[in-house]
Amino acid sequence: MAQLECLSELIGLRGGCEDISSNATTYLDTKVTYNELNDFVDQNDVAHNTVAKLFNSFRSQAADELVTDVNEHLASRYVAKTVVKQQELGDMGTTLTASPATTLLKGIRLQQYTSYPSYNFRVNRIGFIGSYTGNVIVTYYDGVTGESLATDTIAAISGQRVELSVNRQFRREVLTIVYDATAIGGYRTTVQGGAGSCYTCRTAGKNKVNGYCYGQGMTAPIGTPLTPTYLNDMGGLSVWLSVECDHESWLCNIKQQLAIPMLYKTAELAMEYGVHNTSRENTSTVRDRGELKERQIMYHEVYSDKMSKALKAIALPNDSDCFVCNRRNRISVAIP
Repeated sequence: MAQLECLSELIGLRGGCEDISSNATTYLDTKVTYNELNDFVDQNDVAHNTVAKLFNSFRSQAADELVTDVNEHLASRYVAKTVVKQQELGDMGTTLTASPATTLLKGIRLQQYTSYPSYNFRVNRIGFIGSYTGNVIVTYYDGVTGESLATDTIAAISGQRVELSVNRQFRREVLTIVYDATAIGGYRTTVQGGAGSCYTCRTAGKNKVNGYCYGQGMTAPIGTPLTPTYLNDMGGLSVWLSVECDHESWLCNIKQQLAIPMLYKTAELAMEYGVHNTSRENTSTVRDRGELKERQIMYHEVYSDKMSKALKAIALPNDSDCFVCNRRNRISVAIP
């Protein structure tokens, strides 16, 4: 199970040369001190030979176990749903029409139609067709910040549509997918196909490619920030797109309700490690092993109580796509 960084970063640690805090709102040292963790360090275990490594492993495991508990709590009432839409964008029509080389970026801009509930884009495949043989470097940008997120290279062959499996997930409300068309002649590909596609009327919603996002062919000057000009031409690109429910973002939106349970679960795991893994040559930890076990049990009990109360307070999004209702119950998703 993937660790949810937004949960693990809730818990910090103070007391060493530098605090381990990131975006912490509560600190483990209120329950387990830095010096106590230092007693647990095992110089012979590369994964746990510093306090920082120990602490990060505890809070990472705590995040995973917390997510498991959330899923188990909801499982009797909710069923997983992830992909809400799959489609191909980039229609070349029945006759190839040139999209000439130019010193511009060409491609497509995708924007979520709504930010609630949370969705993400998954690009399953990309393709290119043009009068060019050679590498076409496709770049993915955050359409809001202009940040370059990733690149893929298509080995283009003149007159053929060449496809590349990429399976990339992007948690972005706006995603821009473009290539540098300098010296690369493409063939025209349209977002939806047909003369009726509206590529400038975003505010009217007429360029929705599905019920979840807009899609617009575009060009932009090379460089960032991107300043797009919209047109009904993706410059030879095709994109196989999935719109997926972003359950991780939903959980991150309620992370503050889970901070205290996260604290006690992390403390419990630290005590468990101390009980089972401290060196028997360390007389102080051997002497205190009974106390560590008592604290482990106490932290577990407090975690269970705090988590039970947090789960009762969680309000799920009223969304029929990602949280589907049963006749008697509601349906939730397994959070990654």
